[in-house]
Amino acid sequence: MQEYKPLEPLVSAIQTARSAIDKHGAGLSKNEIRTRNILIDPVLRALGWDVSVWEDVEVEHGAGKKRVDYALLGTEGQPLVLIEAKKLNEGLDSKRTQMLTYCTEIGVRHGVLTDGNCWDVYDVWQQRSMDERRLIQVIISSRPPVIAAWMLLRLSKEFVREGGLSLDNEDKKNNAATEKK
Repeated sequence: MQEYKPLEPLVSAIQTARSAIDKHGAGLSKNEIRTRNILIDPVLRALGWDVSVWEDVEVEHGAGKKRVDYALLGTEGQPLVLIEAKKLNEGLDSKRTQMLTYCTEIGVRHGVLTDGNCWDVYDVWQQRSMDERRLIQVIISSRPPVIAAWMLLRLSKEFVREGGLSLDNEDKKNNAATEKK
């Protein structure tokens, strides 16, 4: 019987992204579309979200008069998670309000802000500071690929569609302890 290895595609996508950051970081830092195509889209595919399948992901989803880069969709076509992408090394902290606004306008609880290397996942409905709303932060270039993959699995299609993205307080403490190591 063949061994089930669900992390292999995600670990491979992370390793490929790390290599692209090392080789092409300067170019990716100048262009959001390249960052999306080379770093973000492959990770999303490895998580089960095929950006070319409109039943899974709506690219450039309407958010009021603006557009959020990705909406990860539920089985009924409703947005479950919004992802705002930035070019590599753009500096995500200054962009959190933009992602929060999109989520609030559309009525989506979870938002992701990423430059392809850093993946910040937020529960935007929490009544706390933005730092306290962050559920997960994964910087793939500074983590062993397997650890980064385990952390990013919370964004997998199966997990998100099952409603498992929200973390309870104990999980948040464990996640924070893992990030400090």
